[in-house]
Amino acid sequence: LRYQQTIRNQEQKQKLDFILKEQLLNIQLAFTTYTSVTRPQQLATINSNINAKIDECLNVLRILDQGGKYEYRNSANLASRDEIIESIIYDADRYTGTINEVRQLYPAINDLQSLSSRITAILKAPADSM
Repeated sequence: LRYQQTIRNQEQKQKLDFILKEQLLNIQLAFTTYTSVTRPQQLATINSNINAKIDECLNVLRILDQGGKYEYRNSANLASRDEIIESIIYDADRYTGTINEVRQLYPAINDLQSLSSRITAILKAPADSM
């Protein structure tokens, strides 16, 4: 039973890893859209989207670090539903403790948030002066 629980927990960790990678790819994609901005409202929307994705990343990191529950919303094209919600429950590994690589991601992801705000401010400045 203990082995089954350990295997299940590792599967949950892999799902959280996938979600984290997906969010980071979405952030990268959002950063590339800054080059095509033509209106100030687009800047605010891009920055807001990036901040929302970063918040999701930080939430996943917290769960990977401390354990917890994450509700993953996945779009679906079903007659009765538009999305499926999967509850992912991950227990922190009591043998290995925290994962050092996870802790190292916190500052890097916070830097992305800061970078997004700076890019928005720089691109917004010329638009405000017109």
